[in-house]
Formats: sequence, structure tokens, C-alpha cells
Amino acid sequence: MGKLFSFQSLTDSIENPFESAESVEKRSQKQGDLDTMTPSLSNEASTVRPFLRTKLYIPTPRPDLVPRARLIARLDDGLRLGRRLTLVSAPAGSGKTMLLAEWAHGVPAQPLGASPSAQIAWLSLDVDDNDPTRFLAYLIAAIEQQLPGIGADVHALHQAHQPPAMKTQFTVLINNLTAIPDNSVLILDDYHVIEQQAIHDAVSFLLEHLPPNLHLIIASRTDPPLPLPRLRARRQITEIRASDLRFTHEEAARFLVDVLFVGDALKDEPEATREQAFADLRELLEPYT
Repeated sequence: MGKLFSFQSLTDSIENPFESAESVEKRSQKQGDLDTMTPSLSNEASTVRPFLRTKLYIPTPRPDLVPRARLIARLDDGLRLGRRLTLVSAPAGSGKTMLLAEWAHGVPAQPLGASPSAQIAWLSLDVDDNDPTRFLAYLIAAIEQQLPGIGADVHALHQAHQPPAMKTQFTVLINNLTAIPDNSVLILDDYHVIEQQAIHDAVSFLLEHLPPNLHLIIASRTDPPLPLPRLRARRQITEIRASDLRFTHEEAARFLVDVLFVGDALKDEPEATREQAFADLRELLEPYT
């Protein structure tokens, strides 16, 4: 797999994160313009940006989170059944990120047999990740949080005068991922911000050739332009939609009692008043459950 590579150099040069600051300076002096380092990047994309490591952190679930056991089981199934992709697609505010954070924090702690066991890599995407080189750098850095050195061979490719095509880089990465002995999960949150077709093509290539020990989870406000019909035909995808994320009656009641403390507010009222209040609240919540 090659020597281990640390992504510390990303903090020096995000436009070509596989090079040290010294090599960037030398190439700049030789070529006269940093833009020629990576021809696919625009002038705006090739400005130096610091590497934001909090994009790789799994969010902490809120303490007042209503447990979503039925959805956690769906996410478990996607991993347990060996499917390539789990897609969580729903509008803003539907609870996609918190659901995945709850699941991600729970998976490593589960004993074998109770829930699938896996190493979780997380990447929170933003609009700046529409640069293919930046996207790949963050993706590898996320995986290296759990699997140090997995990007060593991709790093080696970037020692060439011109880095190879994204497809070639993903081929090398996929080959390295096949050597991983344990199940791993890569979560891409807020994928809807990605608009670059080159990135969609690369992720599609990754999905098509995904090693059996790696599972991809994508959270997005809209369906991404990936080969979803083919994955459905092959039964290689688990889908969680807005309708699934809506509270059931039981979850809504749990929210009212545990989060809004409705039960405490009504505890001194007559039983008939409490029953009527809960009936009114259930009716009020009916369109949302």
C-alpha cells in the first residue's frame, strides 16, 4: 500500500493538498502560476485555504433527541445486508444529520450480533468542496481518521508533474480500500451542495466498484445525480425519505412528553382535562406524522 502519509500538508496548500508547502513554492517559481499545478481548478478554487478538521467530526446528538429505533434499524440493515449505498434524502430540517449522528455514535459501541460493527468516517460537505481536488483530499482525510495511511498511494500520484485524472486516483484509492479487513462506513453529509459533474462521476465510479467491506451513506436535500435506478434494480441501496423521517404517533408523544414537558404542565389538571389536551395535540400533529 506504500508508506504512510499524513494529511498535515493539507494545512499548507488545500488547492493541491498532496504537496508540501516547499514543493508548492518550487513549482510556482518554475511555472510562474499556481493555477498550472492543477489545470482543472479555476482561479478562485486555487486560492490557499486552511484545512478545517471539524468537517471530519461526527456531530454530537442533542440530549433531547427522540430515539428513532425504527430508522436506526433501517440503517443497520443497509450495512448488515452488504448494500453499497444508503441514501437519506429529505428537505432541510427533517433530521437527517441528527439521525446519522445518533446511528454513527451507536454503531461502534454495539456488541457483535446486536448491531453491525463498523468503523465510521464522516465528512460534512460545503459549497467549497465543489473543487474535485479539494473533495478528494477531504474524502481521504475522513477515511484516514479511522484508517491511517490509506491515501499514501494517491499522494504518490501527486508527485508527478500533473496529477492524473480523478478516475485514476479513485482507482488507486479503491484498490487500497480492498485490503481493509474490517467493515467501514463513509458518511457524506449535505451532498446537495455538490454541483460539479466531475465529482458526481467520481462518486458514481466509487459506488460501481465499491469494495464489499465499505458502505457509503449520503445525506442530501435532493436526490443526487448518481446511478440510483441501477442500484435499486440490484437491490444495493437503502433509502430513507422525508415520509420515513416524520414522527410516528409514538415518537410524537415521546417528543411532547420528554422534550416539551407537556406531561409536567398538565400533571395538576383533572384526568379528563389531560386526556382532552393530549387528544387535541395528537390531532394537531396528525398532518406531520
